Amino acid sequence: MDTKKTLLGLFAALAIGVLTVSHAKDLSLEYGVEADTSSVLLPASALGSVVLTCASCKERSYPLTSATVYQLGQAAVSYAQFAAYVHTATGPLTIFIKPDSSAVTRILMSGRLSTQTNTPQAPATTSVHPRH
Repeated sequence: MDTKKTLLGLFAALAIGVLTVSHAKDLSLEYGVEADTSSVLLPASALGSVVLTCASCKERSYPLTSATVYQLGQAAVSYAQFAAYVHTATGPLTIFIKPDSSAVTRILMSGRLSTQTNTPQAPATTSVHPRH
């Protein structure tokens, strides 16, 4: 009887392990990198790479893809709208990257588009400066 319980327990543990491994490959992971707009270089179009620079770190480049999502606050916006906003605002943004390919899955920054002109509008607490 003990052998039967042991084998049943072993079989159950093995089945759970196989199910866990089979579902793990479907899990989508990403990690976020926080950066300030002053240390982020955006490409001219959504076909390039985001470059992170800073005085005390190694320059890093992450490719954008056709699936990359650009967000101002809670709203998804086009790359052109996002880039225009980032070029006129200061502050933190978060770049989410797939660890296996280093591709950018999404970029988020606080802010919103003006509802009248559909153009970037900085939050009241954000100072505005021209980017070089």
